Amino acid sequence: MASLFARHAQAYQALSLQATAFHQQFVQALTGAGGAYAAAEAVNAAVAQSVQQDVLNVINAPTQALFDR
Repeated sequence: MASLFARHAQAYQALSLQATAFHQQFVQALTGAGGAYAAAEAVNAAVAQSVQQDVLNVINAPTQALFDR
């Protein structure tokens, strides 16, 4: 009976080690993906702001020319 429990404990410990390794890899993958997402958002925000400013410049150009601003 003791050997049965010993085998069960060994199997549990091996499975626990595998789960721990998987968890660490999963956390690393999520961390990397989060960093990539944040970088992409920063680039997109800069591009969107530039486009918005270009549109405003086109809209305001006649008024600025009229009032020499």
